[in-house]
Amino acid sequence: MQLVTHLYKDHLLEEEHFLDWVLKNLDSCPSERLFLWLLLVSIYWQDLTSSRRRSKRLAESLLNHAEKVRANPLITSDLFSDEFVQLYGLDEQSEPSPVLGFLEETIIRLLVTNPVSFLLPKTWDKHGGILHTLSQRRALPQINRVVEDLSTRNRRLLRPSKSPGASTVDSTSRLYRLLDSVDYSISVRIDRLAYDCMELISESSTLISTVLQWASSYYREGSHRVYLVTRLLRRWSHLGADIDDGVLSYLHSMMSNRSNDPCVVFRIIAELVRSKTFSTGRYLQWLIATGSVSQGTDLSAVSSVLFFL
Repeated sequence: MQLVTHLYKDHLLEEEHFLDWVLKNLDSCPSERLFLWLLLVSIYWQDLTSSRRRSKRLAESLLNHAEKVRANPLITSDLFSDEFVQLYGLDEQSEPSPVLGFLEETIIRLLVTNPVSFLLPKTWDKHGGILHTLSQRRALPQINRVVEDLSTRNRRLLRPSKSPGASTVDSTSRLYRLLDSVDYSISVRIDRLAYDCMELISESSTLISTVLQWASSYYREGSHRVYLVTRLLRRWSHLGADIDDGVLSYLHSMMSNRSNDPCVVFRIIAELVRSKTFSTGRYLQWLIATGSVSQGTDLSAVSSVLFFL
């Protein structure tokens, strides 16, 4: 653990791969090794929770272990060796077990500091009961409010629809109305707006494509669209969304659909390149592969991106 910690702090490990490796092992570890992986999670807590993708995966792993431990009380008797019990004076018959207490404290910490990690509509019926039980036993008003709010939001996201296509159209329309209703006379709370958009469309590629369609529509005007969408994309990138893939996917679809203004999209890409949120290398590969410049694309729009290389 000391060796890995030093290597990680000195940036001698591939960070994304290492953090995914920690989460993978936490998810699949047997009961007797749960304490070790919880300890590693606490060491790399800030990095694991800085991305929404990883924090959501962390939340699911913690809740899965909590359910497994509670479903089989005999597990707790095998979690520690005799030497560990003697060293720390633990009573195997005490309730709750030390590892279960550590697990619950980790869940509560994530619940308080990063509640959006528990937006798990597909598994909420399975995992929601664990959080309700924890909140009732802790009897803390703050935790109770967070769990109730999560329950409401997860069930709203889980609303059934007989027609998936109609549901997608409805989500897109609501997202358009949300973006159209932004009040620019006051400071825009971009964090809150980003989460509201994610609640309407959870799939990152579809979400990115939708906001780019909104920004580049010929039926809307104003440079505010460029900067609002740029800030949203930066925020989603910070939360773990693959902005490069989402933008390039939209560019491919834009080639066959001329109903939107490509100049607006290229201006957004230029802003993303300037803030190092978008890969210029992948953009150049797209230009070469599609022959976009030779097809009559507005060179001023393309050069606005290349300016930041």
